Amino acid sequence: MAEEIKRGCYTIARRPGRSFPVERHPHLYTTALVLAWTSWLCYFASELFLASRITRKSTQGTKEVWTAIAAEFVLTFQELILALGLLLGLTSLRRQPPRPSYELVGQYAPTIDVLITCCGEAIAVILDTVKAAVAQDYPSDCLRVLVLDDNQDDELRRCLIDLKPWLEERNLASVQYLSREVKKGSKSFFKAGNLNYGINACSEGKSPSEFFAGLDCDMIAEPDWLRKSVAHMLLSDGIGMVVSPQVN
Repeated sequence: MAEEIKRGCYTIARRPGRSFPVERHPHLYTTALVLAWTSWLCYFASELFLASRITRKSTQGTKEVWTAIAAEFVLTFQELILALGLLLGLTSLRRQPPRPSYELVGQYAPTIDVLITCCGEAIAVILDTVKAAVAQDYPSDCLRVLVLDDNQDDELRRCLIDLKPWLEERNLASVQYLSREVKKGSKSFFKAGNLNYGINACSEGKSPSEFFAGLDCDMIAEPDWLRKSVAHMLLSDGIGMVVSPQVN
């Protein structure tokens, strides 16, 4: 059952969190990890034993045998360190209730500019990202999507113009195309500079939005991405940035 939290005219739903399997059963993961590495240590010990017996009877190929074993140990060593780190984390894991989730609900929402940075990527990939951004479960009159093109691609510009009837037919958010000009001798700062240019352009416009959100041109946002992200910004004045997890 969701609990509603009021922040001015906005309503935020607070729902009980869901714990991950590793949080519910840390001992099972710890046992599995210990058994796996115990098996490997037994295998490596038997390999050393057999190699020592073979090299005692014949010196031919001794160098190659021990080189292969050493290489196997070196390649496995980093995985062993990682496993020890995981084991330490699992053994020190405290049983805590899962964190609740927050989501903005209702028709009232703050205005947001979604900035999509690109520079010569495939137009089809960029358009997929744009379509996912405008299809957010968010009031279309409070959402604006801006494509920040550092490649000054006329074909991309035309594709975004051609997309306008499709957006209007579905009553989706508007999409704008922006491209900066970097003066000779000045640094572009690549994607960071492109993103900063977009933020300044939006802030200096006639109707600056309350929040900014950023996407790479190959990131397909979940429909509830903005509602879940902006909820944390509204709950606390001390939060300046929210970063959502990415799944490849």
